[in-house]
Amino acid sequence: MRTPLELQVNFNLLKQDSTFFNLTQQLSLGYALSGYGKIQFRTGLRNSRLGNAAAAIDTLPVPIFADSRLVFYGANYTWNNLDDIFYPLKGFQVLISAEAGNKRILKNPLLQPDLYDSLPLASVQFAVQADIRKFTPVSQRSTLLTQVRVGKLVNQNLFGNELYRLGGLTSLRGFNENAFFASDFASGTIEYRYFVEPDSYLFLFYDQAWLKYNLRSGYYEDGPFGMGTGMSLSTNAGIFSFVYALGQSKDRPFGLNYSKIHFGYTTRF
Repeated sequence: MRTPLELQVNFNLLKQDSTFFNLTQQLSLGYALSGYGKIQFRTGLRNSRLGNAAAAIDTLPVPIFADSRLVFYGANYTWNNLDDIFYPLKGFQVLISAEAGNKRILKNPLLQPDLYDSLPLASVQFAVQADIRKFTPVSQRSTLLTQVRVGKLVNQNLFGNELYRLGGLTSLRGFNENAFFASDFASGTIEYRYFVEPDSYLFLFYDQAWLKYNLRSGYYEDGPFGMGTGMSLSTNAGIFSFVYALGQSKDRPFGLNYSKIHFGYTTRF
């Protein structure tokens, strides 16, 4: 039986070498609805700070990254009728998320003050995301996963360190973790899973994405894709994932010399 109320506290730290780091602190309260649904309300604080590379950014006519502080409020809706939360063979999983917040750009003492003259330091920022997964049984021991993910950030003064990050084991395989920046993205996955045990499987996959950002410092758009094979193995210590993938983007050709190996580990309590 599901607990009607659920309280969560989350901390997330993302460090981009010496360029910047983002710290998100979030408090959320979830309520299980009748049937398969759950609604969640959240509030939090997201701080983004420049690192030791701030002095180099100062030489640019328009800064790519900036210090900022966002106080946000949001809501999630989840609908889930999977037959197994960890090893599903059939069912749907839908997550829809919306967020609004007050953003303030903070002046960095290492940057020239006139860089901020044309920037409104206070603004409202919006974000929406959706993640839809469908598992269709192919046989008693195999299933086909189809997944669609979309996201959009809306603000008149977006900087690179505030954008969504894609790439790696959980989003776009065949590329380094968080390799891509995006204010708008859409991605799709087709993955065939064959279960060698009830909690272990082999898989083949294809990931396709479209992404863009439009910042004061420039515009970028790409349609990267990745494909490959892998396995998920359940042990007493947790769930281990191994993936071998090839990927192609605007800045990187398709080839064996650019292949990536991803490792993942998930523990259960």
